[in-house]
Amino acid sequence: MSIGVVAGTDLVAAVSTAVQSATLGAPSGVATLNGASKVAQDPASKGVAGGVASLDGGAKVPSAQITGVLASSDLTNDAALEKIANKNAANGYAGLSAGSKVAQGQLTGVLASSDLTNDAALEKTANKNAANGYAGLSVGSKVALSQLTGVLASSDLTNDAALEKTANKNAANGYAGLSAGSKVALSQLTGVLASSDLTNDAALEKTTNKGAANGYASLDANTELASAQINRIISRWVKVTKTFSDFSFAGTTTNIDIFTLPAKGVINEVVVKHTTAFSGGAIATYTISVGISGNFTKYAAAFDVFQATGNTTFGFNELPGMENFGATTSIRAQATSTGANLNQAAAGSVDIYINYSTLP
Repeated sequence: MSIGVVAGTDLVAAVSTAVQSATLGAPSGVATLNGASKVAQDPASKGVAGGVASLDGGAKVPSAQITGVLASSDLTNDAALEKIANKNAANGYAGLSAGSKVAQGQLTGVLASSDLTNDAALEKTANKNAANGYAGLSVGSKVALSQLTGVLASSDLTNDAALEKTANKNAANGYAGLSAGSKVALSQLTGVLASSDLTNDAALEKTTNKGAANGYASLDANTELASAQINRIISRWVKVTKTFSDFSFAGTTTNIDIFTLPAKGVINEVVVKHTTAFSGGAIATYTISVGISGNFTKYAAAFDVFQATGNTTFGFNELPGMENFGATTSIRAQATSTGANLNQAAAGSVDIYINYSTLP
């Protein structure tokens, strides 16, 4: 017996053809194709439940085959467009009255037209004259005084106790009371001088400004303006008074400091005028001169202060000179006696006037 051999490819093709023929056009099988190689349509499934929608003459799906869609005629059908079950219902919509307005019954918190002239309807009388409410008017159409706080009654306008808050009188951050003489008491004032201060120099004078910049000039021991307080360009006189005791010395000549000439100082004139004659013991003569160390007659020659005093008895010396641009200089008076030492003098007083200026 001869056995035929089938090629592998032929076997696959034979099996495929057999399968396709068995399932062609069958449920759960494969679709058949028409002459145009397209799936053929089953006319029995068109427009039926579980089938496909058919098309009308305008190549559109008929409205009968669509659910939840309004027909074109429904666009002018109020009943179709309106869900009337929700009309005037809770969580629905308000219907309109015959006058095309929302009925008053559908509104809350709205006054009826008749309420516009109804005071009781417009006014919430429970809040009248009540806390957090509103004030009612009196018969005179005014707010009653009982409805006001912090307001004076008309009778209070002539009542001093009502007008004045006496707790603040003479109190901190309050107001000053008046004395029996209708004046503000001195105790209520600050920075004001008492009448007794008008003769009190310490109270009248602000001593911290004395001799200070932008303050006022002080006076020296001779009640004259101190040299430091004067414009240096202007010359001025200083007066120095010395007595016999200032020159007391166990010898016949001595000198003492009487004035400090400032740097750039210029001495213009010196006057020696004794007011009490110098005398005592066996002293026979007594003279005083003015100068500097090493030259005690530079600015005033020896003047006789032993002689009797008088209004025309003085020594005038015009011997101008200058000492030092960078330092002060001691101006000195020298006393000289004969007959006895200077410490034998028992009387004598002299005024020495020095006129000086300072270069700028």
